[in-house]
Amino acid sequence: MTAQTIRISSRASMLAVIPQLLSFEPQESFVAVFLRGHSVVVTMRIDLRDLAEADFLDRVAMVVEQTDADSVVLVAYTDDERDDLGVMLRGVQMDVEARMAVLQLHLEVVEAITVIGQTWRSLVTLEAGSMDEVRTDPVAVRGIFEGRRVARSRQELAESVRPGSGPLPQGFGAAFQQTMTEMAELADDEVVELVREHLDQWWAGRITTDGPTLGRVVALATHEAAAPPVLARLTSKSSKRWHELWTAAVRCSQGSAALLPLVASAVSAWAAGDGATMNVATDHAADIDPDHVMVQLLRRANDQCASPELWDSFVDKLHESGLAG
Repeated sequence: MTAQTIRISSRASMLAVIPQLLSFEPQESFVAVFLRGHSVVVTMRIDLRDLAEADFLDRVAMVVEQTDADSVVLVAYTDDERDDLGVMLRGVQMDVEARMAVLQLHLEVVEAITVIGQTWRSLVTLEAGSMDEVRTDPVAVRGIFEGRRVARSRQELAESVRPGSGPLPQGFGAAFQQTMTEMAELADDEVVELVREHLDQWWAGRITTDGPTLGRVVALATHEAAAPPVLARLTSKSSKRWHELWTAAVRCSQGSAALLPLVASAVSAWAAGDGATMNVATDHAADIDPDHVMVQLLRRANDQCASPELWDSFVDKLHESGLAG
């Protein structure tokens, strides 16, 4: 995956890029953006009300140890008019600095910003401004121009990968039933070959994401042999395009038929560095089967702030083992 270069020249620019990092507009949130040099390595978001119970300092230490992050930007968001938000954020800043000193880790809090309603204020420079200037900042404009999708809330983001949330396209049901009937007569290796053929054709652009295509893909994904060849395609370089297919499949599927599409949607988001979408897709998958091995793996990846590079190494092992089909 080619890293995007975005020039951050002001605090308004920093606030403008955070929704693009999260994939949604943060509300009643505490956000920490960790950097190594001039590059973002991890963006962490916690509900503001849960910050005290979220083991935040332990998570900070884990991120620093795993990513070699050397600086962090802290931002607290609320719509409530409250006088103590700055005090709370300053306390978090001091706690982070104290914990890093105890652990002998280097992490500089380079900025701490409160966002209350439509105004923001830096605790470092005391500079203040409006969210209107953030929304019209060149970073925000560039994100819109380049099509970086930002949901209005985490709930809206979750809706975008909710099973059955889209209209059933014409031809989906017939193709689904026909494929299910055909698979009943096939051996596992024949199903794997069929999965590979459909994925190859879609990737090459020979078939589009229409109703019949999605019907066949969702049906094939219900077979237990389908998971390895599906997941083996989801690398950091290809993830964004595969995410389009699997989120479309999720919105057309329900019940257990949605499990592998949700897992593929979550993994492709993780591989693309989109942890928020990974989390909401994993939540939906956990509603279907909380004990599924991939649901557990994705949960652990989130808890340990695992890099997308970890998934790429897992895909390499899938190919080496021959399980990818």
